[in-house]
Amino acid sequence: MKTKLSALVTLSLLGTLLAGCGNAASTAPSKALVVDSCVRAEGRAGAHVYVFSTGSNATSRVERTIRSDGSETLTGVTSLRQNKLIEYAEINPKGHLVYADVSLKGPGSIARRLIVDVEHSASFTQDELGSGWKHLSTETPIIYASFSDGADDLVLSATPVSAWLTLRASESSEDIRVIDPTRRTSQLIPADQLVVNEANEHLIITGETVLTANADFITSLGDATAEPLRLANISVRPHITASR
Repeated sequence: MKTKLSALVTLSLLGTLLAGCGNAASTAPSKALVVDSCVRAEGRAGAHVYVFSTGSNATSRVERTIRSDGSETLTGVTSLRQNKLIEYAEINPKGHLVYADVSLKGPGSIARRLIVDVEHSASFTQDELGSGWKHLSTETPIIYASFSDGADDLVLSATPVSAWLTLRASESSEDIRVIDPTRRTSQLIPADQLVVNEANEHLIITGETVLTANADFITSLGDATAEPLRLANISVRPHITASR
């Protein structure tokens, strides 16, 4: 599984950031371009930019701010054919999602939207069927699935932001609550069905695509693999289903 950087996108990004900050940029072994922006602090605290490209029409750009207490904010934009998925997420020092605003935008305007407000135990969904708020159970870490078109399977979004939220949630809980924005329900799913840990590499399962990560961040968007032989649990099997 390899992620190839788009030279055109890379040069454009570097020109924009270096003009404003004057910081050096380096290509990290994580297969994603990492640019440290103006903020400098001890350890990993500060602002970072990551650019991913699969060499096809799918590209992702993530702006990530790590605070000194370990909490983070992430803003990701992923281009998928004619659609664009825009994600904003906040996680606390434990790695748990506290707020998310996710929009799927088509050629016209925003077609679908999901807001997750863990502090107020609520989620908001907007799609072609309407919009509204629902109560959200928050006894376990929370992540969100992708916007689907009526498929039976619950599939996570194959984006760096979604994958990182999944990995962080799996670090402190055996079960993760996954919000399905299409069906407006949530399900408790065993963490080991979403994340497989192998030595220094983590595999995040998103349907037929497996993203990779290390301790720092997502390292690859992965490749579509119908039968990933090293994964014991490729299908997601929720053991508790609840309406929000």
